[in-house]
Amino acid sequence: MDLAYKDLQSYQILDTEKQGVFDEITEMAAEICDCAVSLIVLLEPERQWFKSAFGLDVRETPIKYSICKKLKEENLNFLVIPDLKEDPELKNHPALEEFGVQFYAGFPLKSESGNTIGTCCVLDYSPKHLDDFQLKNLRLLAKQANNLLDIHKSNYQIKKEKQQIEKWQKRVYDIAKIAKVGGIVLDYNDETVTIGDHTKDLLQLPQDFVFTFPSSKNLSKTISNPLEEMVSEVKGQISLTGQKEGSIKYYSKHNKRTYNLDYLDSNNTLIIVFKDITITKELQSDLLLYQSLMKEMEKQSTIGAWEVNLEENKIFWTQNTYRIYGLDNRHELSLDFVKSFYPKESYDQMERDFEECINTGKPYENNYRFLSNDHQNKWVKVIGNPIKVEGKTIKIIGSIQDITEDMKVKNMLERNNFLLEKRTQFLEGLVNNNSFFIFRMSTEKEVIFINEYYKNFFGFDESYGFGKAADISVIDQSGLLESEKIAKKAIENPGKIFRSTLKQYTKKGEEKFCEWDVVFMGEKSSEGLLWIGHDVTDKVFQQNELNRVLRLTSVLNAKLVEFNNITSHLFRSQIANLSGLYQLIELSDSQKEKQGFLDSFKICLDKVNEVISDLDAITNLESPGIYDIEPINLDYFINDIIKTNFPYFKYSINNLKISIPEDFLILTTKDYLKLTLNQIFSFIHKNRQKNIPFHMEINAYQEKSINAIIEIKVKLDRELKGIETYNLSDFPELESWKLRSSATLLELIKGSIQVINTTNSGTSFKIILPNAS
Repeated sequence: MDLAYKDLQSYQILDTEKQGVFDEITEMAAEICDCAVSLIVLLEPERQWFKSAFGLDVRETPIKYSICKKLKEENLNFLVIPDLKEDPELKNHPALEEFGVQFYAGFPLKSESGNTIGTCCVLDYSPKHLDDFQLKNLRLLAKQANNLLDIHKSNYQIKKEKQQIEKWQKRVYDIAKIAKVGGIVLDYNDETVTIGDHTKDLLQLPQDFVFTFPSSKNLSKTISNPLEEMVSEVKGQISLTGQKEGSIKYYSKHNKRTYNLDYLDSNNTLIIVFKDITITKELQSDLLLYQSLMKEMEKQSTIGAWEVNLEENKIFWTQNTYRIYGLDNRHELSLDFVKSFYPKESYDQMERDFEECINTGKPYENNYRFLSNDHQNKWVKVIGNPIKVEGKTIKIIGSIQDITEDMKVKNMLERNNFLLEKRTQFLEGLVNNNSFFIFRMSTEKEVIFINEYYKNFFGFDESYGFGKAADISVIDQSGLLESEKIAKKAIENPGKIFRSTLKQYTKKGEEKFCEWDVVFMGEKSSEGLLWIGHDVTDKVFQQNELNRVLRLTSVLNAKLVEFNNITSHLFRSQIANLSGLYQLIELSDSQKEKQGFLDSFKICLDKVNEVISDLDAITNLESPGIYDIEPINLDYFINDIIKTNFPYFKYSINNLKISIPEDFLILTTKDYLKLTLNQIFSFIHKNRQKNIPFHMEINAYQEKSINAIIEIKVKLDRELKGIETYNLSDFPELESWKLRSSATLLELIKGSIQVINTTNSGTSFKIILPNAS
């Protein structure tokens, strides 16, 4: 059995959504180790699943591609493979042969029982060596990932147990409410008083009524409400009789009602349970219900007796003992029969207690766990007393009490205390964490709480804090509008979290970008709007740089296509013309003919100069400005592009139809539109249906006074599945890139492109450009 996989399943994390905290670890690991790929891997029998993958677009692979499984199979503390090609064991590994992975380094992720359930690793496509600093930090990041997995597991268990506790609490309150039973608990240790809402209803007290522990200690002769009267009555009864437990019936002068009271006064608490028995008709049914409940309680707390005759080796049980074990009194008793109900550790303890009682002659008392005959897990409290004759123990007699419910309550309280302590530690750690900003403000924009990291990061002095007006000087004007917008949404949707990235400035004027989560906690002065955020400046700058590079790449690709068109067709044709004219000049004997050929030669040279000028413009690697908007006569503009770069479209064998009004103007960025059309025309020509006349139709029109539409209809040699999904696998990479970069260029000028395939008409390219009047 795969124990590690069983441990992994207990974490309830497989196939969950991506989480930023795990992605930050893989991003940091890749950066520190200078590797292309970093993964947090969880190992299953048939696959390896990635909780986080930096530098890789997949979330899982079959297990045969896993290098990480070697750490699990061989129980390694870490694994570093500088070059898979040089490793005799892994030189034929599928990860190397199919994905090109050459370098691997990883540390295991362990379950609480010590089994390897996954790894934190880095990969690269070339051989590599890590220094001690990189290995140390990779180990620390693996440990942090392990901690996050443990926290995820704990949170899942806490959530599940909380639901059970809340369900149990609701049942208790519902039962009390249905039975119309009230209760009061005075805790002497904590000096607290617990009163349920339905208890206030039964005593006809307002819901905002407060009864404090000092009030319960200083009850005066002038009692002002039914609750004080009831507590005073019980304390008087205890003082009068000296009995810590009892039942009384009394009439309340304050609300003119009669109550039955049960009370129990221990060293730690005073518990009072009462029931209103005022109405005669209700008294009869309530009495029957009360008797039924008492009988049920008697069953649950039944105390049985037992005897073991050591000389005769016989066991005797009373009827209640049989009942606790879930048996009738027809079963024959023996030590082996009794032993069969107990797990080994519980029976071993009982046997040790029993032997010590025999040997020492001293009574014993202990709690044991067992499984009853009706398959109920129970706890019992057992007391044994030795009977001696002439100093020898001949019998042991004792009692057995079912304390299952008591143990459940005890375990639940211990668990709740543990969870409360853990949650407190977590919240303290969050407040003091030097990675998150925590800021709470009222709806009147006054500070309720601010952590030290926020103040230090933005440069606030120590005086800035509770009661101060929120300082908006650290927020950019656009960020201020956005923050007010999400704050309004949060207030309108209490408890729902809203996220936004704001541009901000420190007190020193440093530009920062921060990602904030905001939630409205409530109207009270201690609640308000809670903001939790972190610094994402580097991430924003990296994204801006990525967009710039993407734009430049698309522009350069478009220029490359235009360059190829000019050199392939115009430049070569003019060179061919010059070569032919040169041969004609050499072969001609007529001076007049030679002069005519020389004139044509000069015209061709002028054409070559024009082509070279166009190439100079194209090879300018500067990206055109996306805001250089100008009016363009679309009919002239498209005809000029075709005339300059695609003259063969107008050859007589082809059929080109351009239906654009002569006065149709659009407002856009000329250079970007030109680059886009060049790439689309080049793609169409390259992928047209061969060996048949070429048909292309170009239309343009205004749509709803908002957009200008350019529609190009053509028949291609295969179906184009769509630019939007980048599903261009049927085309060569260069041809696919032409359309992808066209879509990118149009996005930069707020446009888009759609592809429509029809059986009869072929393929239609629909270019949509903003062109408001």
